[in-house]
Amino acid sequence: MKNSLVIIVFGLLFLTACNKKENQFDATGIFESTEVLVASEVGGRIVKWEIEEGQKIEKNFLAAVLDTVPFQLQIEQIKASKKALFRKTADVKPQVRVIKDQIEVQNSQLRTLLKEKSRFEKLVNADAATKKQLDDIIAQIDVVSKQ
Repeated sequence: MKNSLVIIVFGLLFLTACNKKENQFDATGIFESTEVLVASEVGGRIVKWEIEEGQKIEKNFLAAVLDTVPFQLQIEQIKASKKALFRKTADVKPQVRVIKDQIEVQNSQLRTLLKEKSRFEKLVNADAATKKQLDDIIAQIDVVSKQ
């Protein structure tokens, strides 16, 4: 039993010593890759991806194609807003006409109040009207003048 155990152990040692190693390396080490962070100038959904991992690329290489529909919609919206704003502000003549009419009405009211003030001053001097009536007309003149 002892002899057979010794023969088995020597046999195993012999077989392992004769085994040819196919994957022997001359040297070992750690290789470090250079990572480059690539960022897009604009955000968006990627429609087409043009590169594979590890592929070498040159400067200004088109790596991906983005969906341009959202950008086109924004451009159209800005154009429409610009056009609507131009339509609102393009013709100010009606607004100027309304303001001139308002000024003319106020000037007419002011002339009428000044005539009444002159009349009431004469009436107050003749004791035919009260001072309060004259003060009311003067207050109305101030209001119309400030408008």
